[in-house]
Amino acid sequence: MGTYSEALKKSVSNPKQGGSKLGQRNTFTLILGIVLLVVLAINIHLVLKITDMAREKDKRVSRFLEDAYKDRQDLENIREQIASASREISEFRTTFDLSSRKMKDANIRMGGIEQRLDSLDFNLHNIIKAKNYLFSRITKLEQTNP
Repeated sequence: MGTYSEALKKSVSNPKQGGSKLGQRNTFTLILGIVLLVVLAINIHLVLKITDMAREKDKRVSRFLEDAYKDRQDLENIREQIASASREISEFRTTFDLSSRKMKDANIRMGGIEQRLDSLDFNLHNIIKAKNYLFSRITKLEQTNP
């Protein structure tokens, strides 16, 4: 067995190693490099495509969130309008109930007034009858006593 420097000279002078020639190794390395570059290019292309898809999805999600926010604001406005209308209806109902009570009271008073008017009319009619009777009696008395 020789020394290290002899073995180094032998391996440099004889590039044949593992049964392959230097040219075949260079071609294989070149093909392997090209395949790796193609795979790398495909990976970069796919990453860019996925990134674009993610951006597009992000834009869609942003638009959806904006629309949802607008819808929420519209819903809040509608709720406020409903609450306002409910308050107005409540105020109207209170006013209507008050008016209804006043109308009932007025109708009761009118009924009492009508009863009094009927009573006064009856009394007036009786007074007129009594007056006529008295005048007729006075007239008879005057005719009988000259």
